[in-house]
Amino acid sequence: MNRKKAREKDWIEQFCGLVHLCVQQIECDDKQESPDAFVVLRQKRRRVKVGVEVTMYHSDVSSKKGSPARELYSNWLKIERLLLDLARNHPQLRGVLVTVRLKRPAHLPAGHEARALAEKLVRLAASMVPQGSWKKEVAKAPFPQPYESVGKCVRAIALACIGLPDWLHWDLPNAGSFGLFPARVKAILREKEDAPYDWEDAQERWLLIVAGSEPAVLKTWGAPGPEYVSDMTELRSGLFHRVLLLDASSTYARELYRTPGLSPLAAN
Repeated sequence: MNRKKAREKDWIEQFCGLVHLCVQQIECDDKQESPDAFVVLRQKRRRVKVGVEVTMYHSDVSSKKGSPARELYSNWLKIERLLLDLARNHPQLRGVLVTVRLKRPAHLPAGHEARALAEKLVRLAASMVPQGSWKKEVAKAPFPQPYESVGKCVRAIALACIGLPDWLHWDLPNAGSFGLFPARVKAILREKEDAPYDWEDAQERWLLIVAGSEPAVLKTWGAPGPEYVSDMTELRSGLFHRVLLLDASSTYARELYRTPGLSPLAAN
């Protein structure tokens, strides 16, 4: 089995394991193409053969201006470096985990505006550290002066006392949640529906979309929340019985679409 097929098999096994499906067999050898694999499941005491087409998620690879997700993540990395550098001048932030939550739709500035945001975020975080012992502090927009401009893109900032004096870390935990766009998922679905397939005697046809190849999708800091795949209600398919999502970087799997009348995927 070549590397590509081995990876596809691993993703199928990961998805099936996360949704607690009873897998009896996976046919995924080098000769198997379109679909990429056949999976034999045991569901409610019956044998079900499923054809699975696997595809990687890319937010909008055709865009000349680049992906919004990539841009968001790239801007955050630059701001994070500024934050870490600036925070060294504030000893009260040592041993503190600072979590930044963005507003929706997500936006982070670049250039000199990014530095201005980083400077105000650091000063705001430093002002939140109380005297004496503490565990957690949270501030939500609108922020007090002179930090009100932070509220243009930041919804909340939370501090947690980790207790490690030399530890300094800033997180943007919902960066990844803006990497999955409904329009792009629909475009992937249309592209896959136009391809030729030999489904043999498969009783169901699945499309498994695997996220995790782009930094902004990958960096989800654990299982994403419901907003990770928001607004998929209009997703439809005339070919696939189920459209599925696997975030290969976390323990997150979800059924985005199923043909009306089919039962949700569930454990036996």
